[in-house]
Amino acid sequence: MMNYDKKILEVRNQTNALPSNLTNEDCEICSLAQLDATLIPIIFSLIFILGLVGNSVVIYTVLRNKAMKSVPNILIVSMAVGDLILILISVPFTAAVYAFPHWLFGNFVCKLNAFLQTVSLGVSIFTLSVLSLEKHNAIINPFKYHRGTMFHRTVFITALVWAFATVLAIPDAISYYTFHIPDEDNSTFRSFCYPYPVSWPRWYSRFHVTFHALVYYLVPLSLIAYSYIKMAQHLLKSTHSDNLWDFQKNPNKNGNTGKLYKHNTFLDVR
Repeated sequence: MMNYDKKILEVRNQTNALPSNLTNEDCEICSLAQLDATLIPIIFSLIFILGLVGNSVVIYTVLRNKAMKSVPNILIVSMAVGDLILILISVPFTAAVYAFPHWLFGNFVCKLNAFLQTVSLGVSIFTLSVLSLEKHNAIINPFKYHRGTMFHRTVFITALVWAFATVLAIPDAISYYTFHIPDEDNSTFRSFCYPYPVSWPRWYSRFHVTFHALVYYLVPLSLIAYSYIKMAQHLLKSTHSDNLWDFQKNPNKNGNTGKLYKHNTFLDVR
């Protein structure tokens, strides 16, 4: 895999005129690199347009209508803002990575791009987790779910989500940097945005990948799965209890006695 990436880097650094000593494998890799440089920016352009319009409409619609300022919609707006930041800042630079053979935007933009990508990722995933918990609370404890208090609490939780996502993104803002590779004549350099400084410990790259997998995938997935499983169990149990109640409250139906135990309480509905 490393040899393949190295060959792609070498081929992408070539000029438009292909040297005659390229092998068939090099030509195949070159064709893939040229396809990436053309197709992927087009796809990112479509993502940019659709994401910009879609998220802007969501934010405008919710903020414009007071009736839509509910707990779920506040969380949805939070995700839309995070996605909008990603689309406006990171998508163009990511598309440029495929369109150009090297990084053109300097060290600051390299760090900013990585930082905002991680912030947007955290906001989206953590907000989805909070949204699943809010649904869980609304279904499991409906009498404790008051719109007024829950609205202000959700705004506070949303602020905490943004703060937490921002703090977790700080290491990426620190670690990402631009390194320079000289050309063959050593007269010019090509820059690349890279996440792991050479001076940092070698274990950091593994820790970084493992940490992201846990915090941004496994833990939220487990939390969301737990919430929806508990909601499904509660709804199935409630449906069964309601059907049993409707079936037994008529004393003349199927010889029923009209007596029912519900929620561990003896009820006589005759």
